[in-house]
Amino acid sequence: VSANAVQSGLLAASVQAVLAAIEQLAQPSRQHENTLVGVMTYDMQLHFYNLASGDEDLPAMLVVPDIDDPFLPSPNCVVKLSERREAVERLLNGLPGLFQNTNV
Repeated sequence: VSANAVQSGLLAASVQAVLAAIEQLAQPSRQHENTLVGVMTYDMQLHFYNLASGDEDLPAMLVVPDIDDPFLPSPNCVVKLSERREAVERLLNGLPGLFQNTNV
């Protein structure tokens, strides 16, 4: 997530778009019990988030520094939306604050 993306509002707009998509997926007519989600961000490294933990705080960030050979650092980075929606939304809402001081 670049400083330009934060300052221009692109990150905030992206977060709002994803939150709106989650809201659409959660409607009873569209709800799929097995829908899997994960969140990844990028600056100079890949950031994945442990969505299976952190019931009160932001989920832990797991960093993959080698972008030429990426891998999923934990199976907990992909979760069922029906089970961890609050954690996903808490992370998404926290991303602008998490990257507010980025210099990349």
